[in-house]
Amino acid sequence: MTCSHCERDIDTLTTSIPAGTSRSSDINSRVVLAMRNIGVGHSGLQEVCRVLSLPGMSIEDTFHKHSNNIARKCVQVGEQNLRQAARQVHYAYRKAKPELADKDVIDIAVSYDGTWQKRSFSSHNGVGVVIDLLTGLVLDTEVLSNYCSPCSKAASRFAADEQKLTEWQQNHKEHCDRNHEGSAGSMEAQAAIAMG
Repeated sequence: MTCSHCERDIDTLTTSIPAGTSRSSDINSRVVLAMRNIGVGHSGLQEVCRVLSLPGMSIEDTFHKHSNNIARKCVQVGEQNLRQAARQVHYAYRKAKPELADKDVIDIAVSYDGTWQKRSFSSHNGVGVVIDLLTGLVLDTEVLSNYCSPCSKAASRFAADEQKLTEWQQNHKEHCDRNHEGSAGSMEAQAAIAMG
């Protein structure tokens, strides 16, 4: 096959990025995003690839690197959306009440709601949301979790060595998903307090 742009012969087609570049392969990021969207991880991707007779993502760390990169980007986009919503709410209130035109900080009416990843009070993850009543835009969110998968795995892995577990926990602390002590039922109120 010959490239139509540079007229170079191409022996193999690959989604890999040449060594020395910092970009990740788009297809890898997209497949990881697809797997995350349907709620499966690396082993689920491997099974899908096996059934379709496709090569899988053989290194689990690669899957997690792509997953973490996607999570960081989602957080960035979410923060941008919240800032934009705040600007839109500020504009809507000043338009509705011209006397607020010269105010940088205004009182607004909001509602609050909370939900969980699963129905019932057994969910490990919950979220609280503040919604502006005039525009219906979300102004703030707080995600709470009483479970961290890496912590659970580390507890099993280092069960016989408390010192190694303690060291691992110290290094993991800032990356830990667990930010809530208590039941799923208490998450809604705790999320509201955190945003208050």
